Amino acid sequence: MSHATAIALLLAATHTVRHVGGVLLIVIGVAVWIGWPIIAVRHSEDVVKSHARLGYMIGDMTITGPLCLASGYGLLQDYRWGSAVLLLAVGAAAFDLTHFLVYLAQIHWPQIRGRALPWSAYLVATLATLAILGVIAWRELDVVTSATGGAGSGAYLTLVPIVLGALGSGGLTVWLLRAPPSSSSPPAP
Repeated sequence: MSHATAIALLLAATHTVRHVGGVLLIVIGVAVWIGWPIIAVRHSEDVVKSHARLGYMIGDMTITGPLCLASGYGLLQDYRWGSAVLLLAVGAAAFDLTHFLVYLAQIHWPQIRGRALPWSAYLVATLATLAILGVIAWRELDVVTSATGGAGSGAYLTLVPIVLGALGSGGLTVWLLRAPPSSSSPPAP
């Protein structure tokens, strides 16, 4: 294989990854814009009474959703600004979507055939979302550092908060969604 062919294959693979990442970010942005209104209508009293939930809904609808849509569009169109917006979108989405998925677990939504999903389904969804966002960011950093001649290993340190957030979110989700301890002893007098 010639050097030119190797470069062409690398660029094609990079282009494909950027496009897949762009599509996934657009899907996340649309899901946020569709999901929150459904939750807000079905659980309006719960959302409005909780300043945290109301704040997350407003943040998701006005920051996370638009950032995901903008960065997804930027990556699909191969705009240079797509990379910068991507890193903002990944940070916002990792934070807000983790909270949103924990909230869905707390209200037991969605239900399939009238039964709530097991807590492990929400944990898997949270970790999968964070993993997907991390992979998209990692690949984009790889593209940017390759194209610019390398930004040094410090560029990859931007992924440390995502990894730590994933581990912390997973542990916190397991702890918060665990079954309450059974009380087999009678209450104290």
